[in-house]
Amino acid sequence: MNAVYFSTIVGMAAFLTSLFGEGTIYTWLLNAAGLSGFLSWLGISITHYRFRKAYIAQGRDLKDLPYVSKWYPFGPILATLLCVTAILGQNYSAFFGPEIDWYGILISYIGLPLFFLAFLGYKIVKRTKMTPLQEADFSKVE
Repeated sequence: MNAVYFSTIVGMAAFLTSLFGEGTIYTWLLNAAGLSGFLSWLGISITHYRFRKAYIAQGRDLKDLPYVSKWYPFGPILATLLCVTAILGQNYSAFFGPEIDWYGILISYIGLPLFFLAFLGYKIVKRTKMTPLQEADFSKVE
């Protein structure tokens, strides 16, 4: 049901694009969606890196995994750096004009506050903490 509620909210926000001139809301939604893709891949690359570190730290054999990435650790590190670069470069020109374009920055990075609000809200409500590598649970991996 939460997915239905969220989809309804996004649909209503998309409807607002027709109420405000020149696609203002549409641009906000488009930038938030694009940024969320980079944030998702950033999370995936960090998770992949930590998964392998924890798996090895617990003395497990990588041969037991059904799939092993060939480029570890270079792959997830490169993916993390590229995602951070893409996120920071969303509208880098807004920072380097004669004056800082605050509106351009707001439009380009509208997804960041939404992401951090959702992320921190989840962390607070669920009281989650980062699991130390030695305590990661791999019981469902095998």
